[in-house]
Amino acid sequence: MALDLDLRAFAGDPAAPHFTWCDDDGTEVSLRLPCADDLQRWRRDGVLAQETLAASLIESVAGQAVGADHRPPAAWLSALDDAFAAHDPLTALQLQTRCPACDHAELVACDLEALLLEGFAGTQAKMLDEVLQLASAFHWSEAEILALPRWRRAHYLQQIAARGWA
Repeated sequence: MALDLDLRAFAGDPAAPHFTWCDDDGTEVSLRLPCADDLQRWRRDGVLAQETLAASLIESVAGQAVGADHRPPAAWLSALDDAFAAHDPLTALQLQTRCPACDHAELVACDLEALLLEGFAGTQAKMLDEVLQLASAFHWSEAEILALPRWRRAHYLQQIAARGWA
């Protein structure tokens, strides 16, 4: 299913990096949102247990700092997931949509990180294709081509296409 999204509609104040959640017994848990270092470590270390991921984001329990060996109770995991989603909703974005043909309501999960990375990869691939075309036509180096403003690269690419050099 293809959905047209205007990402400006999602703009707003960023979520605070630290927040507090209380379990059913009223125990206060200080949490932090994942940062880029966390994401890199998780990718490097491979799939981690849900308890390990949660533990790495817990800063304190009932006002007491937790150590690296701390593991949250299993009963907290689902509630912690909900707490993170509520605190920073764009990390667990779901869109309510309707089928244009039958009007059936559908809840669609939207992975903004994956969409962003896909967009970056597409832009990178397009730029590499442009470099190849310009280097082949003019024998310029990659550094020389990338130093050109985007509008000049586009102009040269149009000239290559118009003259049938591609």
